[in-house]
Amino acid sequence: MKKIKTFAIAFIMIVPLFTKSQGISDPISDYFSIEETFIENNNAYYQLEFAINNSKTIGLTETNIIELSGGIDSMKARELEFLKMNPGVKFNSRPYQNKYLNKILTDEQYCVFIILKNKVKAHEKAKRDWDEFVEKGLSKGYDQIKTIKEFEKFYIGKAFAYGRYETREKMRKKYLDNLYNSQSAAGVQLYFARQDDTKKDRNKKSDKSQLMLAIENSYKLELTPVQLKQLLDKLNELNAVKDSAFIKDFEKKFDLTADEMKSLEEILTDNQLKLFVSLKNSLVNTYVSRGRPSLR
Repeated sequence: MKKIKTFAIAFIMIVPLFTKSQGISDPISDYFSIEETFIENNNAYYQLEFAINNSKTIGLTETNIIELSGGIDSMKARELEFLKMNPGVKFNSRPYQNKYLNKILTDEQYCVFIILKNKVKAHEKAKRDWDEFVEKGLSKGYDQIKTIKEFEKFYIGKAFAYGRYETREKMRKKYLDNLYNSQSAAGVQLYFARQDDTKKDRNKKSDKSQLMLAIENSYKLELTPVQLKQLLDKLNELNAVKDSAFIKDFEKKFDLTADEMKSLEEILTDNQLKLFVSLKNSLVNTYVSRGRPSLR
C-alpha cells in the first residue's frame, strides 16, 4: 500500500502537464482565487439570471447579456407551450439553461460562473472532508486552510466538468480522469483511507441499481429481448437524470429507487416482478443475517 500511495502522490505532480498536452481546458487554477461576493437569485431561471446579475465578475459582454436575456425569453415561451400540453407538471428549465450557458460563455467565463455558483457548497463539503481527514489521523504536517482550499478546488473542478461537458461524455471523462489523478497529496491520502474503510466494511449494503439487478438476472426472470432493451434504455435515461441532478447540487444524494421500481412495474409481467422482488429480498436478508460491523 505504501508504494502505491507514494506513486500516486508523485503522479499528481505530472498530470497538469499531461492535461495541457492533451488539449483539455482547465481554467479553474487561474480563476479559483476570486473572492468577489456573488448576487444570489433563486427563481425558475436561476442559472441564466445568476450569470446576468454577476456579469461584471464573470466578464460578460453586452452581447453576452443580450443573448442570455433572449434565452430566458425563449425558455418562458417553451414553458408556456409545455404547460399547455402537460397541465400541472413542473417544467424543468435547467438543461436548457446550461445549453445556453455553454453556447454563449467561453471556458474562462463559464469557470468563473461555476466558482461563484458553487463556492459556498464546495467550501462546506471541503470543511467536512478536513474534519474527516483529522478524524482519520492524517492531518499531521498539513495546513488546515491550504488543505481545505485544495479540497474545495477539487469540488469546483468536478462541478465544472459536469456542467461544461454535460453533453460531451468523452471530454467530461477525460477532464474528470485528470481531475482525480491530479488531486492534492491530502486528497490522495483521504481517498486511500476511504478505500481501506470500504474494504473493512465487508457487510456494507450494495447500492446497485434495481434496474441493473434485473438486467443481470435476465435469465432467471426470463426477460424477452424487448424487455431487456427497455430496461437498458430506462437505466440510461435515469442515469442522465442523476447526472443532471448532480450538476444542480453535487452534494445532495439523488435517490432513484422509486423511479426504478415504477419502471420495473411497467416493463415486467406480474410473475416476473414477484420473482424480482424475491431475488432482491434474498440479497437484503443475506446482508441482515450477516450482521453489521460493531462499533469500537
